[in-house]
Amino acid sequence: MRKRFQIACLIVLIGLVSLPTFAIGQAASDSLTSTEPMMKGHLVALYLSHLMEGFTNIVDYDAPIMVGFNESEAKIEIDILGGQTTIDRAKKSTDSFRLKLLAISLDALNEHFNLSLSEDDIVISYFDKAGPKQLLTFRDGNYTIE
Repeated sequence: MRKRFQIACLIVLIGLVSLPTFAIGQAASDSLTSTEPMMKGHLVALYLSHLMEGFTNIVDYDAPIMVGFNESEAKIEIDILGGQTTIDRAKKSTDSFRLKLLAISLDALNEHFNLSLSEDDIVISYFDKAGPKQLLTFRDGNYTIE
């Protein structure tokens, strides 16, 4: 998790450093309409992150969630930083997340981007926030104890 956090910080830093500087007389709105290449997986992960943030109040799921895109695996990665300290409770919390939050988020995401993503395109890792220690991973329909 620490490595993912460091990578996320690096991506934000690179993004901030690479922001375009405005030429004299160039309106800010002109830069907002310029096109920049971005892998669709990163865009989908960003959108999914915002969807889940909004849906957490509706479905009553309160663990912090981080979403990213793994280019080498071509999968969306979701990290749950929860308060469960046992494998059974972490699995129950992850199942609740999948059934409540992920299901409605995937429906909205697929409709918005005209995709057909399923849980097979997602990797979910559950971390005990007290550790932080990774307890389990859900990938391709199966749980792996870490």
